[in-house]
Amino acid sequence: MFITERQNYDNSTLFLLAARSTLAEMIQASGSKAKNSLVEYIYNDASDFEIMGLLMTGKLPPVKHSALGEKILFSNLKEQVMKNFGPLSQVIGEGALNSFIHEVDSVFPRLSTQKPVLEFFAAVREQNSMTDAEKARKDQSTLSQASEKENAPPENEFTGREMGGSPESKYALTPQGSFNPQAGHGLLDKIKDMADSALQKGSDVANVIVKYAQTPAGMGVGAAALAALIAYAGYQVYKKFFSKAAKACAGQKGPAKEQCIAGFRKKATVAQAQTLMKASAACSKAKDPRKCKAAVMAKVAKIKGKM
Repeated sequence: MFITERQNYDNSTLFLLAARSTLAEMIQASGSKAKNSLVEYIYNDASDFEIMGLLMTGKLPPVKHSALGEKILFSNLKEQVMKNFGPLSQVIGEGALNSFIHEVDSVFPRLSTQKPVLEFFAAVREQNSMTDAEKARKDQSTLSQASEKENAPPENEFTGREMGGSPESKYALTPQGSFNPQAGHGLLDKIKDMADSALQKGSDVANVIVKYAQTPAGMGVGAAALAALIAYAGYQVYKKFFSKAAKACAGQKGPAKEQCIAGFRKKATVAQAQTLMKASAACSKAKDPRKCKAAVMAKVAKIKGKM
């Protein structure tokens, strides 16, 4: 098994977010009637182990968390990247591939890339970096918003970020952010059934993943995994370009600084889109080139829409 000796948690998080967005885009492109709820599950509820399981096998693992199982999935993907390093590096780039191989790994149990968890950590970090005066102003603003909300008309009973339009009611989220138990596709019920079945058979999830890794299907880079790697490469390019903005715009203030940062953001976005377009050629190496290419081009279209 490949051991990551110098893991970078920022880049690990970035790859897992790339994996989530890739899976979400593939679901959106599918004909599933439950795709809005499935996308919600991918972003908000799926564990990183489930994300890696879906990415590598196309199926949900029999349990929600497995530190060893997740590391095995990362190891299997890295081994396939190393086997195809030459042709992949020509289109994705050596830098992004080396970063993935040597710096990216499971962030469990230290962190999770589920949207609510990341938002919580971001809020804590923001709170810790604020001065007492800033905290007082934020608290006052929060109280004002709460007062306004009390007098506002009631909101829709369902919460959660909508993807691609309003979901059908039977696939909508409950106020707690979990799946409606009456949903036609009952994804959570399927997960529970898989877990119960695995426990009844005395199955160990790590053994299941090891066996998969030894199959012909597990020995090739799948469409979703390759599309996620390409997305990761695009994020790395964006981050590299945009990181220059802090230094270049440091001496400016007000509208001038905003305009300076906006200029760098546009350059970073253009570079990201160009990287994805070039790297999409790597999809020819995937087990399902068409799905891989479709997922990458969906990202390009989304990025161009922000330009």
